[in-house]
Amino acid sequence: MVYRSIRPLVVEAVRVEEPMEVDTPQGRVHVKRGEWLVRESGSTLFSCDASYFARTFEQIDSRKVTDDYDGKPCGC
Repeated sequence: MVYRSIRPLVVEAVRVEEPMEVDTPQGRVHVKRGEWLVRESGSTLFSCDASYFARTFEQIDSRKVTDDYDGKPCGC
């Protein structure tokens, strides 16, 4: 799914069901169950807890996203 932050930032995000580790160019990202794995444009991946995600992002219609979104999955 695609989400937009309260700031003008469009990201791709998935909620993680099981703990996982994702290797990225920036290093290994550790994600706990219930956290969100978020990909900004430029392929930067990070995890954030559910309460921060809920305060910061709102879901948008991905068909309306045109700026810098290439439709690739976020690596999980």
